[in-house]
Amino acid sequence: MKIKVAIIDTNIEYLKKITKVIENNYADKLQLFCFSNVNIALEGIKANKADIVLVDIDTDIDFKELPNRCGYAYFTDSIDIKTYKDIRCVCKFQKVEHIYKDLLGVYAEKAASSDEQIGNNNFNSKIISFFSVSGGVGGSAMAAAYAKSRVRKGIKTLYINLEKTGNVEIAFQGNGNGDLSDILYSIKSKKSNIRLKLESNVKTTFEGLYFYDSCNTAYDLSELSKDEIKEFFNMLSSSDLFDLVVVDADLDFDEICKEIIKRSKKIILVGNGSEISNAKLAKTITALSIMEEQLDMNIFSRVLMIYNKFRSRTGKVVEDDRVKVIGGVSLYENAEYVQIIEEISKLGVLDEI
Repeated sequence: MKIKVAIIDTNIEYLKKITKVIENNYADKLQLFCFSNVNIALEGIKANKADIVLVDIDTDIDFKELPNRCGYAYFTDSIDIKTYKDIRCVCKFQKVEHIYKDLLGVYAEKAASSDEQIGNNNFNSKIISFFSVSGGVGGSAMAAAYAKSRVRKGIKTLYINLEKTGNVEIAFQGNGNGDLSDILYSIKSKKSNIRLKLESNVKTTFEGLYFYDSCNTAYDLSELSKDEIKEFFNMLSSSDLFDLVVVDADLDFDEICKEIIKRSKKIILVGNGSEISNAKLAKTITALSIMEEQLDMNIFSRVLMIYNKFRSRTGKVVEDDRVKVIGGVSLYENAEYVQIIEEISKLGVLDEI
């Protein structure tokens, strides 16, 4: 998918140059529309469904006239101007890779803040999230199996475990150095390029699945601030390394959990149909309903339910119109964890997600 960028600037020569540079370097990532007249630009932005609008700082424009879907910034001559009228600025006279990076930042910020996009099944999210509604139902195995199944379909997939006591190493082995704690430290310390950390710390299985080793301690995740959590997900969403991010996380409705739910294209709840699992599922549905009302976004249209370790004699499927059940997986007796993941990854029920 190409990000559609509109530039409004009266400097015709610059528009010609930037168009040529973008075409030579980022033709597969960006689609550029250039305008020197504001009124014509507003029509073109709507007609071409631009994602980002860059406006020369000397151009008079009412940003409220832009479609809600658009992220925007001022285009400036100086790299020292970071904001103008409380609006982000992008320097036009810098290396093209830096302009591209700034554009990704504008795009990611808009995607994170737009309630119109979040909650709409058509919004551009890479994230499919998995949550266990109770302990021991195999939510992590289901998430890992789904990630493996997508790789087999040729999708560049990242599996990331954000459970506070998660252990990715049991499921996946691969080449690479570092772990998730290194990336989180980079975000908190702001001492290194986080995008480079994402790339340098990722590991790859022999099948081509990307993953990060788990955090060293449970505290690493819990110490992130709200802004740092957003920054982390902005980086994941704007990374060119992955087309899909499978997130396995705790369903505890903390800031990390809420951010995942906001950003997910699909939210997969995993239970086993037991009495205690169904009781906790009912409480989860209530909590999601409250969250949906508080955030004024559509959550349940993205929620799917899958049953794992289901026993036909004792298990019961909860009937609730708000949650769509896509299927179930029987209990695998006397099988190793890696074997279970492999077997589940071959099941057609995962294609329903």
